[in-house]
Amino acid sequence: MQFAVQDYVLNDRIVLLYGYRKDKARSASLDPKYQTTDWSGLNTSYKVATFGEWGDSQTGSTETEGIVFHLTSWLSALYNHSKTFQPNIGKYDPFGTVYPGSTGEGTDYGFNLKLFKDTLQLRLTHYENTAGPIRAGNSPFQDPIRDNLYNIDVNIMQLDPTVAALNAGQGGYRELGRANYWVMLDNLSKGNELSLSWRPTRNWDFIVNGSKTKTVQSNIGQAWFEWINARLPVWQAATTTVGSATVNVWNTQPFNLTPGAQTFAQYFQSVIQDQSLATFMAYDGTSVDQGRQLSGNLITAYRFTEGRLKGLSTNLAFRYRSGATIGYAVTTGAGGTLLLDPTQPVRGPYTIFSDLGLNYSGRLKMFENIRYRVQLNVRNLFNNWTLVPVKALSTGEFARYNRLPPRTYIVSTTFDF
Repeated sequence: MQFAVQDYVLNDRIVLLYGYRKDKARSASLDPKYQTTDWSGLNTSYKVATFGEWGDSQTGSTETEGIVFHLTSWLSALYNHSKTFQPNIGKYDPFGTVYPGSTGEGTDYGFNLKLFKDTLQLRLTHYENTAGPIRAGNSPFQDPIRDNLYNIDVNIMQLDPTVAALNAGQGGYRELGRANYWVMLDNLSKGNELSLSWRPTRNWDFIVNGSKTKTVQSNIGQAWFEWINARLPVWQAATTTVGSATVNVWNTQPFNLTPGAQTFAQYFQSVIQDQSLATFMAYDGTSVDQGRQLSGNLITAYRFTEGRLKGLSTNLAFRYRSGATIGYAVTTGAGGTLLLDPTQPVRGPYTIFSDLGLNYSGRLKMFENIRYRVQLNVRNLFNNWTLVPVKALSTGEFARYNRLPPRTYIVSTTFDF
């Protein structure tokens, strides 16, 4: 169900907008038995694999409300507030509870200035958006904590068969397939956008826009902290028989069942507590990896409206993106373990892209004046085909690169009947 209304009041000085949409959805995950490779080392074909039962349905609404106030013929103020809902994605926390659909809330406000008979326009907007829960990145959040916790649990239950699996039979950790258990977080984005457009003639336009954005992540892996707090007393109370004596598993037995290895307690402290959980807490409140805080675009377009070139238009664009966070330096944790230090990011280089567009539109008189348009787009106009680092070591050395796409030509034709 959805609807939207727009109204004008006070001689069109105020424009009011309201929109509403209600969604209801449910999801199902691939049956875990089809998520492993067969004797050939390949995954089961999608034509054979099946999904499990549908989960409970979730319902949520998306709303937006806004106002534009034309203070004068050349100055307007604007405000908008929205709430969003995305249905669940069939992924689970370590208790086997499906994550709720992601919700968000956004607010933006600013002003628009028109000068010199609307040939020059300036717009400045500030915005704040929240979203969550959303999936955290693979590294350092998803892995290795999922596997390490699972290995501790399985090995302790092997030494003490009386230890019951947490949430056994209710979709508890790993029962629905490893890939379906995610670490989630919330995002908060804040930023400012500036746009300037200038039309020196009726055929020629210049547009300059830029933004400064910061996205902060929080509430990282909260369900995993809760699962550990619930499971830890069970692990610490487990016992096993060594010779004729009953001993405590947690403090005396090797975590990987290999003589001479760390005990479960030592392994938990050094790997789970000092690395994974310490990283979760260290990243809480920091900027999102790969976030580019600054971006800008310069676009110019010219339209021929008379003479032999009538119907032809061209545009040229330059796009700037500041360097992304591609790694972090390290610091020494409380237990002497090296940890990534989110206060010392390693940033990649900035990038500049260029594009060219040519468009020609006309009519085919022999076919009842059907309108047609031929368009040529050239991406990466100056063929800046180079390597861009996307991953860095803690020393600052680049460890992984992507290559920018080379110059690309795209031709398209459309007809309007």
